[in-house]
Amino acid sequence: MAQRAATPLPAWCEASALLRIAHEAAQVQTQALPDAFGEGGTEDDASPALKVLADALQLNLAIGLCSAAYDEGQYVALLRACRSAYAQRADALEEAQRARDAAGMRMEAHALCGSLRCIGAETLSRHAAELEWAIYDGHAAQVRIQAPAFLAELRGLVGQLRRCFEPAEAAAPDLSAYPPLWHETAAAMGRKVADYDCAGALALLQMLEWAHAPEDGPWLAAVRRALEAFDYAALARLLQGLPKEA
Repeated sequence: MAQRAATPLPAWCEASALLRIAHEAAQVQTQALPDAFGEGGTEDDASPALKVLADALQLNLAIGLCSAAYDEGQYVALLRACRSAYAQRADALEEAQRARDAAGMRMEAHALCGSLRCIGAETLSRHAAELEWAIYDGHAAQVRIQAPAFLAELRGLVGQLRRCFEPAEAAAPDLSAYPPLWHETAAAMGRKVADYDCAGALALLQMLEWAHAPEDGPWLAAVRRALEAFDYAALARLLQGLPKEA
């Protein structure tokens, strides 16, 4: 009996075992991607939302999208999976340093160097490589200086990833009990945001603010802050629960 051909894995799965493990672990808590993220293409064709996200994280989109076989959805899912993966690896590297385990530190730095390069974090990848070589060459004084600095940078990236991907504290309202006009206005505001029309979205938001349940106040305030700051990454999270059509 002929065997079925295996489904090709994205390039990042082949390039980094750490990223493969991170992504597989994240499948247990799969979340739908906001519609603001497109289906794929080169870095020049990337959706505006992805460009804003990459700029906030200081990532090289050309490298990151190439590693994900130019699948934008896969790339965003990969970045989301890195939140916990890099937090765990930072803890493991710090523990190895405390234990003076040079081999363990070198292994962690090597894995991080490759995976950070895959997602387009060029500066962090270079610093991981520098730390790995300092350990390999036995430069203890250099390692004592570089390791804490690199850990601070890595944990900074983890913090940025969490701010970008973890659910906002203010959840989108449940529209089931709202009158049709509020429902339609909320959907229209979402379309204005998708078109990057902040002025139009703010005008519609003001209409929503005139008639809302008290429990939706924090959500509306968070949307206003994001609109006034042109923070499209935050808006993508805040509006993903709203209907796309009136």
